[in-house]
Amino acid sequence: MKNKFFILFFFFLAFPVFSKPIEYSGKTVDKISKKSLENVRIRVLPEETVIFSRKNGFFLFSSGQEYPKITFIFEKEGYLPLSLTNPENEFLAELSPLLSSEGEKIEVRAKKQEKEKSVSQKKLSQETMKNTTANSLDDALVSLNALPGVVSKGYETSLSLRGGDRTETSYYYEGFPLFYPFMLGNVSSIYQMDLVQSLNLYSGSFPASFGNTLSGLVNAELNFGDKPSLGFLFHLSLITFRSVIEKKDFLFSFNRTYYDLVLSQLDSLKGYTLPYYYDFHLRKKIQLDENNVLKLFGFYIHEGAEIISEENKMDLLGGGKKFYYHSNRLFLGSRLYTYFSENLSFENALSYCFQYADHRYVQEDTTWFRLAYHHFQYQGKASFHLNPKHLINLGIETSFFLNSINSRFLTENFFNADDSLFFSYNSKLFIHPAFYLEEEGEWVKNFLFIRLGIRSEWFNMTKKWIFDPRLNLRLSFTDFWNLKLGAGIFSQYPGEKEAGNWRYFDKKKGNLDLKPEKAYHLTFGNEIESEKYLFRTEVFGKYYKDLVNKDLASNYLNGTIGYAYGLEVWIEKKAGDHWDGWISYTYLKSMRKVTERISAKTYYRNIYTIYSEEEIYQTPFQKWYPADFDLRHKLNLTLNYTISGKWRISLTQTLFSGSPYNTMAFEHDILVERVNNQYLPYQYRTDIKLAMPFFFENAGCFIQVLNLLNKTNIADYDYILKNDGTNISYTPKKLIDYPRFFIFGITAEF
Repeated sequence: MKNKFFILFFFFLAFPVFSKPIEYSGKTVDKISKKSLENVRIRVLPEETVIFSRKNGFFLFSSGQEYPKITFIFEKEGYLPLSLTNPENEFLAELSPLLSSEGEKIEVRAKKQEKEKSVSQKKLSQETMKNTTANSLDDALVSLNALPGVVSKGYETSLSLRGGDRTETSYYYEGFPLFYPFMLGNVSSIYQMDLVQSLNLYSGSFPASFGNTLSGLVNAELNFGDKPSLGFLFHLSLITFRSVIEKKDFLFSFNRTYYDLVLSQLDSLKGYTLPYYYDFHLRKKIQLDENNVLKLFGFYIHEGAEIISEENKMDLLGGGKKFYYHSNRLFLGSRLYTYFSENLSFENALSYCFQYADHRYVQEDTTWFRLAYHHFQYQGKASFHLNPKHLINLGIETSFFLNSINSRFLTENFFNADDSLFFSYNSKLFIHPAFYLEEEGEWVKNFLFIRLGIRSEWFNMTKKWIFDPRLNLRLSFTDFWNLKLGAGIFSQYPGEKEAGNWRYFDKKKGNLDLKPEKAYHLTFGNEIESEKYLFRTEVFGKYYKDLVNKDLASNYLNGTIGYAYGLEVWIEKKAGDHWDGWISYTYLKSMRKVTERISAKTYYRNIYTIYSEEEIYQTPFQKWYPADFDLRHKLNLTLNYTISGKWRISLTQTLFSGSPYNTMAFEHDILVERVNNQYLPYQYRTDIKLAMPFFFENAGCFIQVLNLLNKTNIADYDYILKNDGTNISYTPKKLIDYPRFFIFGITAEF
């Protein structure tokens, strides 16, 4: 009896081993384009097992237990969740595309390959940006410097697009515009590499869903966490240390500079608090039910510096005694996606942004400049598929803004309009609503695709409506050859991109009759794309109207016009085998002309003044002159070669003509600064990067050399003035870009 018991015990113990496991296999695809979808999250109930689709969308699930009811739930960013119960053992999971995470559109795919619908649109994934040497400071925005049409000086994060001013470029954070996303001047930004999924760059002719921008914009699609289980990431870069905690649909990060802590230990710098910052990012995505997805996200940034000059220490203040700076920024955002059906969806979003900055400088007396602002925004959007080939987007946005400046300077002698920006000021409540309507569809089967839109905005200070029509058109001759056209009117209210400059509409120092600045875009593009290669050329032109300039009588005036035109060439070898990268070339010409302002002679007709017209206004009158970012030629080469595993070498070579700069000259014994009448010499940089394993399986490191050839690139000129009481003289001083320097970085994931 005892022996029979043991025989039966081991038989039932071993039965699951010999029993046949149940298996399900299949493939995940886009329901419209039939393109395979990788990295789709698949939850299996009732086991609560999570698997992911792999290369070409294939997946496999097996279980040693058979259930009377088994359910597969498929989830992927930008797609409607799909639930299938008791499917066949081999089945196809077709996911319906929804609103992209940037809230731009329900994607209509009639071609075999997914195409960028807008002309002048370029998208870089996190993987692409990490692989290149362009991300020298581990900042995603720096990577965009390697793209055609992007103009910047050195390794800056603040970008000029196609000859426009920096303030003509908007920066979006998961669909919300930000006034100032930079830290340490323009050295770094909030778009840190591990925290973004991709960056979408529109260098012109962008859709009606984006507004209040003359030249172009950058929209970041955020990383909300994609780890199947709780994971940790530690990253050491050139200036910061970052730690990230994430799991599926959750992310928290902390980032801080460390160079200031290291350098403060030097005897010559003890007691100094060099410029530094730290930030926190928190994100959570919640699937409320099968029809509602909520995204919550926010960040907090603190910047600071405190430098006190003492004997036997470095004079970092140019003779001053103390410099103090602290800034706090808070952003909170939420975005709710509601899917009523595959044809109808809604999107509601709220955001709040606050900043307080305190600058103090002590020389003979204390001066200060304190800035504070509050910005609240609502966005609503309805998307409706008339049929599988036509989509309508209807959106509404409302922005409320308050700001104040508390300042004390040694003098308040009003000399020109720019000086007024530094006087104490409390704004009224600014109200800025906007509406847009877009229709996007396939008008001729597999050939003609049109996105037609109109955007209307109103500003309570001007009490005038603006109406900006937009058009994007694509002709698909084959699956790989497309012609594109983009055109439209683009408006921007003066000063809005700089939170302290809303006083353009101040009664005392501004001009309530100012009109929005306008730009008219026209772009033609030719695109040939295969699975491995992309060849794109674009010819563009912009005409500027009603740009704001200084005026002695009304302080500010819509008295400047301008134009920009050029050519862009982009050749890309996509990732897939060992080699990937691109080569790009941009030709650009950008000019401005002041056509209206009161002359200094007329304004001072009853007052004696020694100042000349040129010294007061600086810019010429009724004469074309180069815009600040009139870089005629730019050639960029970016190459990445994966040797094996984590071993990878990357190269970025940039060659570009110099930008305009101001010169000084004496006219009638008066020192006059002439605006943009000379060009800096040609410049080039060579950056190289080697990525490799680092002791642990889940760790990697890299060695990078910026400006490998140690080329002396002149970024600008400054002028040192000397006055001995009798004579005034000046000495030009070269401002040099980064010399050669080395970077070592480490990333570890657990």
